[in-house]
Formats: sequence, C-alpha cells, structure tokens
Amino acid sequence: RLLETARAWVLAHPQAQQPWDRKGFRYPGFEPQSLEGRAFFFNAWPQLRRKSPTEDRAPGVLLHVLGQALQRDIDAGLAIEQRYFAQVVTSPSAKNRIRTQFIAVNAARKLTRRSPDVPRFEPKRVGVIGAGTMGAGIALVCARAGIATVLLDRDDTTAARGRERIAKTLDGSVERKLMGAQERDAILGRLQAGSDFELLQGCDLVVEAVIEVAEAKREVFERVLAAAGPDVLLATNTSTLSISGLAKTVAHPRNFIGLHFFAPVDRMALVEVIMGADTSEATLARSLDFLRLLGKTPVVVNDGPGFYTSRVVGAYTREALHLLNEGVSPALIDNAAFIAGLPIGPLAMADLTSYDLLADIVGSLAREARGTAVQSQGAQQAIAKLLGAGRLGRKAAGGVYDYPPEGKTVWSGLAELFPPRSPQPSTQEVVNRLPVSYTHLTLPTILLV
Repeated sequence: RLLETARAWVLAHPQAQQPWDRKGFRYPGFEPQSLEGRAFFFNAWPQLRRKSPTEDRAPGVLLHVLGQALQRDIDAGLAIEQRYFAQVVTSPSAKNRIRTQFIAVNAARKLTRRSPDVPRFEPKRVGVIGAGTMGAGIALVCARAGIATVLLDRDDTTAARGRERIAKTLDGSVERKLMGAQERDAILGRLQAGSDFELLQGCDLVVEAVIEVAEAKREVFERVLAAAGPDVLLATNTSTLSISGLAKTVAHPRNFIGLHFFAPVDRMALVEVIMGADTSEATLARSLDFLRLLGKTPVVVNDGPGFYTSRVVGAYTREALHLLNEGVSPALIDNAAFIAGLPIGPLAMADLTSYDLLADIVGSLAREARGTAVQSQGAQQAIAKLLGAGRLGRKAAGGVYDYPPEGKTVWSGLAELFPPRSPQPSTQEVVNRLPVSYTHLTLPTILLV
C-alpha cells in the first residue's frame, strides 16, 4: 500500500517540489554578507578558537560551510559540504576520536575483560565509606542506578552533610529539567546516611573512599569486614596506594579490588579498575557488572605506582607546577597546552583536582622513585605554597585561579608566591616541557589492545 499511495500522490501533484528547488528560493534567516551575517561570523571565529584547538577540524569547517554554502543554491551548497566533510573525516582528529570514543570505548563497555564463567552479579545493597566529594558522588550514582545505598562517615553530622551534597546535586538536575521531583525523591529514598557500621549488614559490595592514608584505610577495612562479613566484595577508591599492599590487611585478598572513580562522579564515565596481585577473576567480573549498572566505562589495569591515570596525568600536572614554581606565567602554561591540542590547561585541571589531593598523589609517586616522578621537588614546593596560602583549588576559595561569577581570572596574590621570571620562555619551549605526548595516548585504546 505504501508504494501505491506514493505513486498516487505524485500523479496528483505533478508540480511538487522541495522549497529549495523552486525558483527564487531564499534561505530563512540572515544572509552571510548581510550586516547581521558579518557580525555573526566576526564573533563566531574567536569564540570557536577559545573552545576548541585548531587540530580539531570539524568546528571550523562547520563555519566555513555555513558561510560559503548559504550564498549559493542547494546543489552547490551540498558540493561544498561534501568537499569539506571529506577533509574532516580523513583528519587525524576524526580518526583518533573514532578509535578512542567509538571503537575502544565500546570495547570497554562490552566488558571484554569479564570472564564468561562467572554468574551475573546484581548488587541489591551497597555501602560507601566516606561522605566527602568522592564518597558522596559514588553513593549518588549507586542510588541513581536503583541500588539501596548506605553512606557512612565518622559521625552522623558528617554523613548528613554528604547526603545534603547529594540532595543539592539532584535539586540542580530538577531545576535543569533533567529529572522530575518524583525521581529525585525516589533516589534519596534509596540512600541511608549515618556512622554506624552495622548498617553495612546485608551489603553485597562496599566501596571505601576515605583519605589517602594507608593506616586509615586499613582501620576502615577491619570495621567493614566485621559488619558486612569476610566474604563481601571490598573495593577501594584510592588513586595512589598499592592495591596489593592494602589487600594484605583483609581476610580474603581475592575479594579485594581497586575502583578509582573520577570527580565529579555523577558526570565522569571513566572508572579505573585495578587488579591486585591476588584479586580473583570472579571479583573482577562482579566489579565490572557493578560498573555496568552505574553506566560507567571501566578500564582494567594492573597494580603499580599511580596505576595508569594518576601516573600519566600526574606527569602533565607535575611539569606545569614545576614551570609555575620557576615563575612562568600560568596563562602561558595553560595556553601552551591548549595550543598543543589539550582540552584543558594543566593548572586549570590542578585547580579542579585540588591541591590537598595533589599533595598526596605527587608525594606518593615521588616516594616510589620511578621515572620522572623522582624529580618532583619543584612541584611539591608549588603545592605547599598554594596550600600555605589557603588556596586548595576550585572546591574552596580558588587555587591558581579565582572563580568569580563573571569568569575565571588569575589569582591576584599569585605573583607574591611565584615571582614572574624575566624573560618568559617561548610558547614552544613550554609545549616541549609539558609531556603532552603522554596525554595524547588514549586510555581505553592502550589498555584494551
């Protein structure tokens, strides 16, 4: 009937045409050569350059096609679009995106490292220890995934603050119409906050997210196993401490694994899954099933100093802090990274990470005395100066940058901590010093090959 109906319609409308095939057709909206059109393109190019590096071909090509094709008829416009599309699809940035964000990420999401011999794991109740930024974020994504979640901290007041942080995040989602109030209330209904470890009874999995101090974590593990039982799947969110070393303090090391989430947990898809020396394939499989429920992209790595991400990203941040400690302008450092193709400058990223956490990460990697991490004195000095001035990062008053409502600016007191050197190095010299070649390596591609 579809073909018969179409034939009948064509015969009944012999003069039918698309609007753009009619004589005298004009595109709706402004013309590129009008005053409005020229003003648009005049402002669009600098805005584009602030948001994407020149190596990313597609955004600039979109403006070229828009400006050129709208001045011609539909056939000429399609020819222009086709020519530019060929340039984009064969560019290195397009190939890298396809390899990383499609092929490799899909391989990770398909859980290619999961043993098919392990039964599917669907936790009904999960415990999270630590109600800070990371712990509250992990608890949020667990409750959002439909899992009954217990959020614990050293006292009820601290645990309640973590729950309030979660509620505030959900309220923001309701305001932006990303979810309804009923869904928010259901998520909060699945979340229980407190300080009594007995609340962990019946938990299938417990994630520890307390401070990066081995002794503090060992004390938490002891209390978790006493409450939840020795066979519970136990994960640590550490970003620096050895998984194999921490596993020596638990009853069954085979049930112990590293799950390194990234902040903000509710928006960052990547989770580093770290296998200790004694971690079993069953524990790995169950952990991957858990991350699938949360909608995360797991990257499986073996235990080692800094695992993968902290070691690689740490090298990028550490050299930037060296440069800052030498008196190099923060604008020059971050702009050089942007010119090299990085989406965010290393000092802006350090502000996001926070300098109290970076002190632990950089110090831990330096103590391992391997590779470039050995040469960390300048970076540690820079972190100490910022912490001494109360500049913890973006989560507090600010770090290298201030964050007023009108936009990011360099902190006015920075020059007192780091007197500017003269002359400043060239942009190319800064690019050469930043280990940007490390950051061009893509996590899923490397680790799933």
